Amino acid sequence: MTKIVGIAGTAKNTGKTSVVSNLLIKGKENNIKIGLTSIGYDGESTDNITGLPKPRLIVSNGTIVAIAEKCLTNTTAELKIIKKTNFVTPLGRVVIGIIKKEGLVVLAGPNKTRDLKAVISQMKELGSELIIVDGALNRLAPMSVVENIVLATGAAKNRDLNQLAIETLCLFQIFELSDKCTMSDSKEGSYNGILLNTINNKSIVLNTTSLVN
Repeated sequence: MTKIVGIAGTAKNTGKTSVVSNLLIKGKENNIKIGLTSIGYDGESTDNITGLPKPRLIVSNGTIVAIAEKCLTNTTAELKIIKKTNFVTPLGRVVIGIIKKEGLVVLAGPNKTRDLKAVISQMKELGSELIIVDGALNRLAPMSVVENIVLATGAAKNRDLNQLAIETLCLFQIFELSDKCTMSDSKEGSYNGILLNTINNKSIVLNTTSLVN
């Protein structure tokens, strides 16, 4: 049975990329067929915002990757493209392929909930046993399609440990709402935030799609 895990960070430098990197390493060590994609942008050597060095993402042979086409120019791993999707991002069309030669990957993938759900389904069909969804700093709604989530947080988010604990608990409670309602992206022009549809057919709007607001 395929497991779907999302990795989200509450701020820059909280360890999200390190978690993804270590999951890839452990997957290789245990011969687990990994599916990998991102709703943001990750794997670059230097953070585009802070200018600080970042951990790199190394993908091994057999890994299934959903990646935007323009990321391939900065990826050293050899990818055999299996499918070109209709999902277009600022970095080009999302393609799905299998790694034929281990190397580094710079990763961006589907950034809409419905597109991510479709890509996950296709990676399942290709035999992925563990699908890793790399999160984005300001995107919460797409992570509603994962089964489990690792939330990376720490002093980079808030040096006040009591306040940090409260903020983290609030995020945990939002994700726990999945048992009682569905979460989706906002519709252009109707509202700006996350729409929660409850089992009683009532709608609740969260005024943000961000993990940091």
